[in-house]
Amino acid sequence: IPDLYGDTSTFKCVTTCIGTTYADTNTRRCVPSCPGSQFKLTTPTNICVDICPADQAQPLYGDPGTGFCSSTCTNNYFKYNTISKCVSSCPFYGLFAYNMTCTQFCPQGFYANSSGICVPTCPGSTYG
Repeated sequence: IPDLYGDTSTFKCVTTCIGTTYADTNTRRCVPSCPGSQFKLTTPTNICVDICPADQAQPLYGDPGTGFCSSTCTNNYFKYNTISKCVSSCPFYGLFAYNMTCTQFCPQGFYANSSGICVPTCPGSTYG
């Protein structure tokens, strides 16, 4: 038996929520916005997820700015691969910000400044 969700516009049980509604696995209803810290996943079906899928050719990240799973992050958020989410800043314990992504190492020719951002040249009186 497939999972069924209550479509509040048709008052029918459906296997897939359509349009701008998303399957809420907790309430078993098609909802216009996902609850709490969940994100809207549009492929392969409209469903609310805690963690966006990272096992695809192009990983998806939960973007708190839009509420969607997306391959890019908006509003100056950084891609954080470990948790498949967009974050406002990279955790300062061993991760650095480069190209809007949290990374374990700065790429060759870049150096981590005191804010944890990979830069091509060190500022002021600091050295690479």
